[in-house]
Amino acid sequence: MQKKPDQTFTVQTDTVQRERKEPITIENLPGINAPVILDEDTVYTDVDTPPVFSAGDLEDYLQEAVKDIHIGEAIPVVMFVVSKAGYPCHVTLRRSANVFISDSQTAQEIDSIACKLVRDLPHFTPASLDGELVNHRMVVAVRFK
Repeated sequence: MQKKPDQTFTVQTDTVQRERKEPITIENLPGINAPVILDEDTVYTDVDTPPVFSAGDLEDYLQEAVKDIHIGEAIPVVMFVVSKAGYPCHVTLRRSANVFISDSQTAQEIDSIACKLVRDLPHFTPASLDGELVNHRMVVAVRFK
């Protein structure tokens, strides 16, 4: 039997359209640890077994993916959900590269690359709670050097 969260929040989303780029959804979440309802399904942060990345260490994978991209130094933070099926979805920019870079065009490019990289991650073994597969929210920092 799946645990029901004490509190749930509905996610408000805004879509930002950038020139020649696909839209990025920015979700206004009430708190990083609060369970939320997304697409009529609960997303958890506290589970019995967290998701396991199929390609090894997630941070190493991200570092390897951006090692040859030299457009600026920044560390955007990307939040996403690993679905019950084990795929990343609902990719959200939690902290923009513009915190580190004053050039907004370069910061937007870095943010876009980080979001696309997370959106295209390989399969995860999904999270479980009380023996059932559940959606799980994760946060990663993508370090550009």
